[in-house]
Amino acid sequence: MRYLRHETERLLDQVIANRDHITGCGDVFKLEKILKQHFGKQHALAVSSATSGITAIAYAADLHDAEVIASPLSWGGSLAALGLLGNTMVLAGVESRTLNLDPESLPLCLSPRTRAVLSTDQGGTAADHESIAAFCRAHGLLYISDSACSMGAYDAQGRAAGSLADVTVVSFTQGKGITAGEGAAIVTEHAHIHDRLLQASQHPERQGKELGSFAASEFAPLNARIHPFAATLLVNSFEQQMDRLKDKQQRMSNFLARHSEELGIEASLYSAHPRISTYFDTHLPVDLSKLPAELEGAITYPRPVTTKLMGAYPVSFRVPSPLEPHLEELQATPYIRLNLLLELHPEWQYC
Repeated sequence: MRYLRHETERLLDQVIANRDHITGCGDVFKLEKILKQHFGKQHALAVSSATSGITAIAYAADLHDAEVIASPLSWGGSLAALGLLGNTMVLAGVESRTLNLDPESLPLCLSPRTRAVLSTDQGGTAADHESIAAFCRAHGLLYISDSACSMGAYDAQGRAAGSLADVTVVSFTQGKGITAGEGAAIVTEHAHIHDRLLQASQHPERQGKELGSFAASEFAPLNARIHPFAATLLVNSFEQQMDRLKDKQQRMSNFLARHSEELGIEASLYSAHPRISTYFDTHLPVDLSKLPAELEGAITYPRPVTTKLMGAYPVSFRVPSPLEPHLEELQATPYIRLNLLLELHPEWQYC
């Protein structure tokens, strides 16, 4: 971004000279206003990372010792935030075209202990939020959208990815469509969730300013404020980054429209709706009989979270028995990793 070379020192001085970020003022306020407008929501809260955001949501929703339906291809950190509070992750099915959570599999995952659904915009591609949201409303479940990779993507109806969820998390870390190097945000329409998020994750001075001094406490379980410089970078570059992402989306869609058939890639969704993804790490179904041999290095096979090492914070999983064959088949189905495909074929580079 051109402005960084010329204005970094001025922006840094601006950050150092005040404490606006502690109270949610200044560039933090401006960033949250931008996000509320983008998603069409009443409330936004800038935080340090998407993982800390999901942790804050779990605290705010009193989501513990329950079952949460999730995609088996979720990022481990998202699930760990919920597993840390004793929740069991019930793994649903995924759609073959997008590898996003399949709404048709949700009824198989329900139990008396189910409290929420966590969907992931896999690879930056908008999930079927409309169907998932309808399911959650029908069963009284909290709908959390992990839209960490899809900031700047829109569904086929032109709605911001994740905007139909009860609460949505986006990430601004390195490599995302809109980035400040690190940072994230939570957006929601629900005032009670926003207020609890403030109490769980923000400085007492901001709690007191927005909720009243009676509600402010330094005993918040998380210190999840966004770094003030990250907020400043985003406010000063947001529109420019969105324009750059839009250009990338159009060029990627054109690339897929030109080459997907000859390569045996199923990409009709992306060529029909260029902005449905940020193309952060898109995986697409591929016919191996059509793929040139020199591009076989771009082939990958989905790896469910149950096959990954848990590390220090093991997460409890449950797979409904009717979905066990689906997970086994998933691991044997080839996909093309689009970013790697472009690396292997330099003349197709679009950015």
